Amino acid sequence: PTHSVVVAHGLEGVLLEARGGDREDEGLVLGRVRRRRRPRTVAARLADGSLPGPLRWAGPGTPPDGTQGIDFLGAFDEATRLRLLGRARYLLVPSRREGFGLPALEAMALGTPVIATDLPALREFGEDVIHFVDLEDPEALREVFSRLDDPARLERGRERARRYTWRRAAEAHLAFFRRILGRED
Repeated sequence: PTHSVVVAHGLEGVLLEARGGDREDEGLVLGRVRRRRRPRTVAARLADGSLPGPLRWAGPGTPPDGTQGIDFLGAFDEATRLRLLGRARYLLVPSRREGFGLPALEAMALGTPVIATDLPALREFGEDVIHFVDLEDPEALREVFSRLDDPARLERGRERARRYTWRRAAEAHLAFFRRILGRED
């Protein structure tokens, strides 16, 4: 029989104790500029007003044509990443596919609202915290912003993120390796 084991990523301890700083009135996308992250669709939502700007995109890569309105920042270091995540009005995860979605979990830990494409990897840890929306639907996106800053939802996100530690991830890996080696002590 086939058996799968999924081990989630973890967050640094300092991130689990942190809170976001003073919020700036701008959104954020984190990650390499790639077609699967739909920069043109994001630019279209900025242009039609369903996605409030300004919007910064932090990550390496060349912005494609048709992405006016997005402030592409390029590559960044870890300190900049955490500062951007902690101060953003929201994190946007516009991808068509994601592995684990670590930036979304980090944003949740910092109390930053997350808006994302409905993906199984993000549903796994963000079911009732992340605002899932179809970026092709401007009305649905506008509606998300009417409930973006719900304090109870943001606190659920912080609490959920605290469950994801690197220690827990390491223990899960160790248990898996012990099991496959027949050493379940």
